[in-house]
Amino acid sequence: MRFKIVMAGRDCFQFVPRSLESVAVQIDQGFDVCVIDDASTDLQQPDFMDQFCRDHSWHFIRNKVHQGALYNHVAAVNTMSPETEDVIVSVDADDRLSRPDALTIVRSYYERYKPMLTYGSYASDPDDWRLMPARHLPDEVIRCNSYRAFSARDDDDDPIWFNHLRTLKYDLFARLDPAIDFMHPDGSWFKTCYDLAITLPVLEMASGHHLMLPEILYLYTRNNPLSDCYVNKAAIERDKAQIFAIQPKESLFDIVVPPRLTAST
Repeated sequence: MRFKIVMAGRDCFQFVPRSLESVAVQIDQGFDVCVIDDASTDLQQPDFMDQFCRDHSWHFIRNKVHQGALYNHVAAVNTMSPETEDVIVSVDADDRLSRPDALTIVRSYYERYKPMLTYGSYASDPDDWRLMPARHLPDEVIRCNSYRAFSARDDDDDPIWFNHLRTLKYDLFARLDPAIDFMHPDGSWFKTCYDLAITLPVLEMASGHHLMLPEILYLYTRNNPLSDCYVNKAAIERDKAQIFAIQPKESLFDIVVPPRLTAST
């Protein structure tokens, strides 16, 4: 099992060096990385990304036109040619892994529990490491495979119960159909909400074979003024509505309720 790490971003150069470095310093070096500059207007960013990737033998893609995270994930994963048991890891280029043993910890859970995907809680950066907790999905939602309907009716400001760090087996990712799962009926890609667009269908297929990891493995940058939550609110609502309306995937396995882990597990 190798990690296939997707790192994409646009016009976030002030955060990029620490983001890439947080992956480069991982103790577990069993990974490949594809970094994508999504048509940044500041040429410092693609130039830095390109050189960093050359220095570390990583893949680099520079988009001439802004494509969005979902398009970038498909392009990056295809570039890295994963095998079925490899694990896709998403690290936005303005965020970072919280500790050098983050991938070591993730691997230990895959080896022990054999999940199909994992998610967890992140800390805001900066904000004095304010925890943004993930939540264990209700047993009823897991047994009824109703993740999409549950997320759509959640009255929380943020309906995402399954937060960073998000990882999933390539076997699941490969079963997603971009034309169905990542696009509007007119064929345009969702430009926001990549977390929902990917995680909801793979949760449905995984049939409860997922884990919420208790360790804080991800730092989410709150002070990027170009984050979608600040500048693309209308697109977020439009994309969410379409994602929630997609027909749920059928379970691939017998449905189980995953263990509720604690950091001492």
